[in-house]
Amino acid sequence: KGAFSGPLKDSHVLDVTEGATDPVPPDPEYFVDAMALLGDNMSDAFEVIIMHSRVYSYLVKQGFIRFGQTVMGQQVIETGELPTFLGRRVIVSDACPVEVVDGKKKYTTFIAGRVVMYFGFQRELTIETDKDILAQEEFLVTTAHFCAHLKGVKWAVTTTNPDNDALATGSNWQKVWPDKAIRIVALKTN
Repeated sequence: KGAFSGPLKDSHVLDVTEGATDPVPPDPEYFVDAMALLGDNMSDAFEVIIMHSRVYSYLVKQGFIRFGQTVMGQQVIETGELPTFLGRRVIVSDACPVEVVDGKKKYTTFIAGRVVMYFGFQRELTIETDKDILAQEEFLVTTAHFCAHLKGVKWAVTTTNPDNDALATGSNWQKVWPDKAIRIVALKTN
């Protein structure tokens, strides 16, 4: 959130809802416009589209999501084929940002290329086991401390162990790669 509200806001975010009085649903032309933010890299820079389930369901109803040769959701259950949109694999996640602006929901969809993020681990994976002898149940608990961030931007302040509010602040991030090398864009629709 911080990188997209800061150094990437003008170059990697297409908000088609800005200034619109009526809701602007997701439409393939907006996705193409968002990919075009990377100019001549748009054709080979993107491999996956990460969208909220509301955006996904709208695109399925409109017949834009493909499952192999069919358009029906049943196909993925029967054959295991992954959905695609504009030839790119679709990942559905309700973790995609949803903002409420003037009573309208604004959904952010990410269109990304390969290896677009770093994962920094603060400490090694810990594994613990426990047993509830009365219930005769065994438990396995794993804990990982990591931080994920986009390639091409860096943490630009000296704060260590930032909280979520600090990570979401755009001025705390700085762009260090050229725009075309940062292979992710965000599209905001209703």
